[in-house]
Amino acid sequence: MEITSTEAQNNFGQYLKLAAYEDVIITKNGKKSAILKRYDEKIEGNNVSEIADSFNWDTSKITYEEFLKLTSESENRP
Repeated sequence: MEITSTEAQNNFGQYLKLAAYEDVIITKNGKKSAILKRYDEKIEGNNVSEIADSFNWDTSKITYEEFLKLTSESENRP
């Protein structure tokens, strides 16, 4: 089942119950952004985790042109 984020917010309890039977895909601005799944205590790895990149505290400066190039090539921002 696929629903909008607004619909998920307005009827969250209903979709929690439904998630026990099927995955609920939540969309935002027409793009799939999250899945509401059933939690099964028997299955290991139900946790969501990721490794955080270490931040480089390099104090060197870059030019404005270098900054624009860096941000335009980044996949972290839309």
